[in-house]
Amino acid sequence: MKPPIERVPNAQVYCPICTHIVNADIALSVKKASVIPGQKCSRCWSSLDAGYVMAIPKAA
Repeated sequence: MKPPIERVPNAQVYCPICTHIVNADIALSVKKASVIPGQKCSRCWSSLDAGYVMAIPKAA
């Protein structure tokens, strides 16, 4: 059985094309966080599929 995947909005993702950190939705699983496919960078309009997840917002 697969563990549930949680969707987190407004996480910070590094865009490898324009080298800026932008907001994007990510999917959290037990072992990794990845960008949900099909999203575009808000600055250069390139795909964020290969972007790195930099920060995940969490409530204190």
